[in-house]
Amino acid sequence: MESSIPAPEEIPEESRKTGSILHRKMHRVSREELYADIQEMMRTSWPNIIMTILSAVVCAVGLARGNIAVIIGAMVIAPLLGPNVGLALAVTLGDFQFSLRALRENMLRIGTAFAFAVAVGIFFQIDPNVPEIISRTFISSTDIVIALAAGAAGALALSTGAPATLIGVMVAAALMPPLVVTGMLTALGNYKGALGALQLLSVNLISINLAGVLTFLAVGIRPGSEDDLSKTRILATLSVVVWLVLLAALTIIIVSNA
Repeated sequence: MESSIPAPEEIPEESRKTGSILHRKMHRVSREELYADIQEMMRTSWPNIIMTILSAVVCAVGLARGNIAVIIGAMVIAPLLGPNVGLALAVTLGDFQFSLRALRENMLRIGTAFAFAVAVGIFFQIDPNVPEIISRTFISSTDIVIALAAGAAGALALSTGAPATLIGVMVAAALMPPLVVTGMLTALGNYKGALGALQLLSVNLISINLAGVLTFLAVGIRPGSEDDLSKTRILATLSVVVWLVLLAALTIIIVSNA
């Protein structure tokens, strides 16, 4: 019995000449596959809620002890990638119902993490002067760069079928620590520090979603019909403009208060 290895798929000459770098170099999953994958990651379930709680508590402990290894461990189990990439995909596809679901799921997980971070601040003695906590109460240009990179990497990984586990850690690292610091400092009555952490969280959320939309558009994610395409272009453009305006406004407020 003989066996043979299938010959590699030939790339059409036209694609070699006119295709974008992303299309030539990377395999892109179908729109339906991408939609299904993100839907599964966004699914409201007890495991996701429990993982959010555990991540928030472990992150709070790591921040309070100034232990970076524990903080990173909390990021590994934080299920925050799906709702944020889902929102970017919904904007890209012009799917209003899917965007509402992504927003709801994001708020559910963020709200759950915030509530347990407040509980940690109430029931445990937290020193707000720990460097790992203080560093999450203000924003720098590098924070924006990291969040933009996380959003782009998340969208790129899912749209090309690459493993997204480590990318999820990157997204969680941009969101969970400032979220937990916001909750703990609110419980301690340190509202100025909590506001700074909330501003950092807001900037990171905006940056992740802005980069996600731009990346999905760059790799060629489009709605199915021509009618949907024209509507989506308007929605995507408006969304990018809104994200940019919000990002600029928050940055100006933060710089002016520095």
